[in-house]
Amino acid sequence: MLALDIGCGLGELARHLAASGYQVDAVDYAPSALTRAQALETTAAVTYWPFNIERDRLDDLPYPTYDLITFRLSWAFIHDRTCVMTRLREHLRPDGALCVITPVADAVPEDKRAIALDEDELELLCTAWPVADRYDADGLALIILRTAPPRRR
Repeated sequence: MLALDIGCGLGELARHLAASGYQVDAVDYAPSALTRAQALETTAAVTYWPFNIERDRLDDLPYPTYDLITFRLSWAFIHDRTCVMTRLREHLRPDGALCVITPVADAVPEDKRAIALDEDELELLCTAWPVADRYDADGLALIILRTAPPRRR
């Protein structure tokens, strides 16, 4: 299974996904974050790439589609969210999932509001997805978006 971890930072989620059986492409626009993430890497299942999800061509990613696309603590920093979501949806395999983990605005101090999403932003994130599940824990919202329900096995 293939995963794309966008805004991977130091690679914590990428390493977790690799330990769970995914082959992970972890991307971030910050070279210093990628350098630190690579220094912490202990598996060949994660590959780190310098990539700006808003500016770079998605066709330049190593794979045309992914089973899982994740944003952990990075969605709030995307400027043109509609464009990015539209582009990413085309790179999600059928029955794949796009997961956004983000602080909720009500749970952060006012001076940290820029790193969080409010309820309107969270609702907009789910627009146009047939399946949108939300889970909340410790001031974070975990949103799982799918184009179709997962297959029963």
